Amino acid sequence: MKSTRLASLGAIFSLMGTTALYADVTAEQVWESIQKSNADYGSVISAEKSERSGDTLVLSGVTVVSEQNQEELQMQTRSEMSLDELRLRERGDGTVEITGAEKITMVTSSAVQAEQETVTTNMNMVMTQANSVAVASGSPEKIRYDITAPEMVVEGDMESSAEGDQPAMKLAATMTGTSGFYEVTQGEMTETLSDMSMSALKFSMEVSDPTASENFTMSGQMADLRTEGTSRMNLAPGKADFFSMMAGGAEVKGYVGYGASKFVIEGTAAEGPVYMESAAESGRIDVLLNGETFDYGVTSGPSTFSLSSPDVPFPIAGAMGDSEFRLAAPVAKSEEAAPYTAKLTMKDLTVSDDIWGLFDPTGQLPHDPATLIIDLTGSLRPLVDFFSEEMATLEGPPAELQSLDVNKVQLTLLGADLSGKGALTFDNTMGVPMPLGSITLDLTGSNALMEKLVAMGMVPQDQTMFVNMMLGLYAKPAGDDAYTSTIEFNEGGEILANGQRIQ
Repeated sequence: MKSTRLASLGAIFSLMGTTALYADVTAEQVWESIQKSNADYGSVISAEKSERSGDTLVLSGVTVVSEQNQEELQMQTRSEMSLDELRLRERGDGTVEITGAEKITMVTSSAVQAEQETVTTNMNMVMTQANSVAVASGSPEKIRYDITAPEMVVEGDMESSAEGDQPAMKLAATMTGTSGFYEVTQGEMTETLSDMSMSALKFSMEVSDPTASENFTMSGQMADLRTEGTSRMNLAPGKADFFSMMAGGAEVKGYVGYGASKFVIEGTAAEGPVYMESAAESGRIDVLLNGETFDYGVTSGPSTFSLSSPDVPFPIAGAMGDSEFRLAAPVAKSEEAAPYTAKLTMKDLTVSDDIWGLFDPTGQLPHDPATLIIDLTGSLRPLVDFFSEEMATLEGPPAELQSLDVNKVQLTLLGADLSGKGALTFDNTMGVPMPLGSITLDLTGSNALMEKLVAMGMVPQDQTMFVNMMLGLYAKPAGDDAYTSTIEFNEGGEILANGQRIQ
């Protein structure tokens, strides 16, 4: 959590972190608040020298140190960020301007016990920034930081103490046009509010393995990034345990949105060159997490993808329209059921003619875009708290399913279309959930598809006869090359399809 905050807001601004707008603060109060905020997250920020120069508090030799000892992994991690100077200037209107050195360094060291030796890996990073400014306003209990950072450049590499030639890694990132605010209120619960934007982000990562003669580069760029978020946490100084925070009423809510994006992976493997590329017009990630509810959603605008590799005989390429994934569910143990949502949408998927040529060289199949939609809602009752130690050792199911609403299920492929909707409730008194209710399925274009597959020699004629017989038994005609069937789930485990008993 700490490292993400540092990377996303820039090194100087991540030093800030607490505390009420429209009141006065002094430079010393802001520095105190910064120290307390870092302590809450388990870090120690200090300065070798602190002195007043008129209206400015000058902090020299500033460091931020964070240490973790993961005994189960036999790993110790230590991060240290340092900058030569941090200046807090009182502007005479109750606000404080914060500026710092243009160059900031950060070293993260991980020591892992491996057999008879301890292997240390260092990630060395340097951030360069110019004209970055934050203005602190408020009171010691609530400070807001308005941030402007025209450009921040991060460069880093990795080194290891292990014997022999080790894989090498270099990374770089450039963030331009960063602006927004970050606000924290101290109290029984620590509350944060943020609204940040970035005009562009570019990054790259190079990995090379001299022993295998392999190298890869991953690069990408994103435009018009925007993030908003709120959080409430009960932070014990020096300790931020996830389970204890969730049990104490923690909540995180927010989103990250972006415009046009592009990602590329290229390199050389033992078999030959590899190239992968994907691009999207826009996207968004939404998150809500607290002791009662989990809600995670990802949406993407129209996108494209391509792949070339020695493992495939020809380049793979395709495109997709809008897509969406969402999963929301109750997570607190309860005697009452609560709503859940499960949704997956992939619209207008197309692939290149090279791929079609592999399966349909004569072009007999419809090459229409494919679509998959799964839209489910309902209610379930958690039997344990999902964010608890009990969940990790649970042997039975974590929740009891009580209802399922099939709002829409659709698969459109090769000229055929299967769709369905319905509603079920579940009887859980028998140990295994027994469904009650019905689902209606509609199918079109199946006969035309089967005829084409037979003509291509991909499906034997006798198998089409079996499919037609099943359709005749469990479905009824609903038009030209169209069928409908209602699946009923009755008490006692009985299942009927258009009145025909299946079970």
